[in-house]
Amino acid sequence: RKERFENGSISFETEEIKFNLDEKGKPLNVFVKERKDSNKMIEDFMLLANKKVAEFVYNRKKQPPKDTMVYRVHEAPDQDKLDQFASFAKRFGYNVNVYSDISKEINKLAEQTEGKIEHDVLQQLAIRSMSKAKYTTEPLEHFGLGFKHYSHFTSPIRRYPDMMAHRLIERYLHGKNSADVTEYEEKCKHASDMERRAANAERL
Repeated sequence: RKERFENGSISFETEEIKFNLDEKGKPLNVFVKERKDSNKMIEDFMLLANKKVAEFVYNRKKQPPKDTMVYRVHEAPDQDKLDQFASFAKRFGYNVNVYSDISKEINKLAEQTEGKIEHDVLQQLAIRSMSKAKYTTEPLEHFGLGFKHYSHFTSPIRRYPDMMAHRLIERYLHGKNSADVTEYEEKCKHASDMERRAANAERL
């Protein structure tokens, strides 16, 4: 985790809200789920597994074209959105230099606001100032994690892109040629579109 943050990973700590329900599904109360060190450790191992799987496929071939893979990519944020975020943070008395190393600046802000009432709102706005992550066959970086190559591999039960990654890895471990990049790019675009629709539905 220390190495990840040193290499540019951004720390986005947000609270997860849970509900206690009765036997009929009626909400009784609401509470904040505690994130323990064991939860963070599991998350760290999942991130590492996803990173290593992406690197494994990318490094199989030294020369292009590389083997087709489903990557989870996150481009650098838009400067206008960062300027708006810095302006909002300034109203709370925090100076965020968005023309410097933005990863370090956001991590520094998270440390400064830890335990304060404005922490959550600034974390949410920082997240919204970032570019949207997406699935693609292009081996681009994941800005938010500070990883050169990253895939989604650890949740095939709930995410179809993870299943695609599993199928591609199995294909390559059996010595088969690279999968059709056009076919997988279409699937990646569809998965990204569905993810955005689901996120928008959650906010309604």
